[in-house]
Amino acid sequence: MEPYKLQLLIARAGEIRDKAVCFNRNDDFARLQHNLELACEYCSRDEMRKPLIIAIVGGTGVGKSYIFSALCGVEGLSPSSSAIRGFTSKLYVSASEEDRCFLPFAEHDAKFVDISLPGIVLIDTPDLDTIHAENVRIARETMSVADIIVCATTPDKRSDFVVNQNVVEWASRKRWFFAMNKADTVDISADQLRLDFISRLRALGFEDCSKAAFVFSATDKTNSEFKSFRESIVSARSLQSNRLLKQEACLRQILHAFNSEQLIERLLALLMNLKNSRDILINRLEAAENAINRSESVYHAARQAFTAWAYAALSKRRSFFLFPWLLAARWLNDEKESAYLENEIEQSFRHSNDLKNLFTDERRSIEDKALALPEDNQANDPLHHFRDAGKSIIHQVRKNAEHAVSSRLMLFYIFLANLLPVIVLSQILYRMISCWLSATWLSTDFFVHAALITLAATLPGYLLVSRGLTRISGQLVPGTHKREVRLSLLDDRINQLETILQLSSQLNSAAENELSSIKKVLPESNYGITAGSQHV
Repeated sequence: MEPYKLQLLIARAGEIRDKAVCFNRNDDFARLQHNLELACEYCSRDEMRKPLIIAIVGGTGVGKSYIFSALCGVEGLSPSSSAIRGFTSKLYVSASEEDRCFLPFAEHDAKFVDISLPGIVLIDTPDLDTIHAENVRIARETMSVADIIVCATTPDKRSDFVVNQNVVEWASRKRWFFAMNKADTVDISADQLRLDFISRLRALGFEDCSKAAFVFSATDKTNSEFKSFRESIVSARSLQSNRLLKQEACLRQILHAFNSEQLIERLLALLMNLKNSRDILINRLEAAENAINRSESVYHAARQAFTAWAYAALSKRRSFFLFPWLLAARWLNDEKESAYLENEIEQSFRHSNDLKNLFTDERRSIEDKALALPEDNQANDPLHHFRDAGKSIIHQVRKNAEHAVSSRLMLFYIFLANLLPVIVLSQILYRMISCWLSATWLSTDFFVHAALITLAATLPGYLLVSRGLTRISGQLVPGTHKREVRLSLLDDRINQLETILQLSSQLNSAAENELSSIKKVLPESNYGITAGSQHV
């Protein structure tokens, strides 16, 4: 695996961690942030320069010290008495002088033995099931920095709950060897012990563990099983393979950050919960909007605005003799009805108890899930969310007015309205032409009276059109055209959560692919087995 690929994955993990900060009041997001922080810290260490660390862990009296001494080839390197070991908090470390400077252990926590094994650091840890908390702390910290863990047990300690609990916790993040010591202390054959041992390991999540499970007695160093075990632990490993093992550990830390305690599944459940809450609130929102749109005040204002816009639209069309009246009506309204409608819609939204309760429930649905709310006070204003709804109502009323003016019924009204003025004007023209042909002079009063009569003849038509518009406006049902309804608080958090889950899925998939490639290269006989990222 190229180093830049690992750095890219670490950078992605850091990006997800930063995005999760705004949700850290939620336990699952806080856990995700913490896990990613640990993964980034682990991967940012100078791991590639550190030696290969192999830690021997287990419960009280399983013979870890015998195994440690036997692997080093010198007896008595580490105290073997449980009476002594239970009260010591030191690690016993076999490491070369060059490797010791890379180890993260404090001097008072570790005792270095004189024997070192080529290419590895071997550590004998305190008991995991001891009653002394300090010993447990040291043992667990050693497990966290180890590359390979040798878990030692005995036939009578196979079901040690504390030890098994630690194994399960680290199963997917480490490489493992399992050693059942003191096989000669029971009246069961080694093969039967081995089969039982493997079945128990499978129950812990290690599917194929035959190459990493050994049954022997550490006091019998000539036993073939122990020789195989020692060869697996202390065998020569290339620097390139060790580097791959370090990279694998980083990838497993990243995968553990997402898969720990079914974290991703819990976040997906949270996302679905938020979406369900959003759907319920949107249904209530649409009902509240419809109630506002059909309220008496909005209906009355919408009718007035409809009539005003209809007059304005008619004044721009060929209305012939009605034009002066329509122009006057347009001038008198001067967009006042539009402002009145906009104000009524705004007041209806502001004073709607349904909307206030809805936004309160929206905030509660977020607070109940321990998700942070914005400090922006504008988010508390229902009108802030529904300015588009008000504009949509106004737009629809205006469109209805323009459509009504273009309808066949209105064209028929305009035709009837212009019929009387046309008849009157025809009579006037006939009189004028007749007088002109007979060379009769018409007085000024005739022309004045003709103009007044023509103007008066347009009034019934204007009243007819006005009555028609009033009748059409009575059929108006204010509403909003189909649009995307948004609940800002919920939608923002849903979008943020979807982004985090999408990035997490991409990172998880990329890490799994790289991990699969590394697993094909590292032999289990030399590097141990792992439970896989699905077992956490």
